[in-house]
Amino acid sequence: MTCLKNLNKMKKIVTTFILLTAVMLQSCEKDNVQSMELSNSSEQRHTRYKTYTLDGCEYIVVGVGQYRWGSHKGDCKNPIHYAK
Repeated sequence: MTCLKNLNKMKKIVTTFILLTAVMLQSCEKDNVQSMELSNSSEQRHTRYKTYTLDGCEYIVVGVGQYRWGSHKGDCKNPIHYAK
């Protein structure tokens, strides 16, 4: 009888392990990331972002409050970015 109980307990553990592994593997799929660009033709483009310089590199900040984000500008004029 104890052998049967141990077998049932082992089946439950293996089944739980397989289910958890399957869930974890499903959550590892890549998200679809969309690239967005600021439109230079927008009448309010100057109010949507700001640029600043720090240690000779140019950065852009977009948004306000908790929705603000920033990045190094792709057209930074710092000479360290030019290939020799």
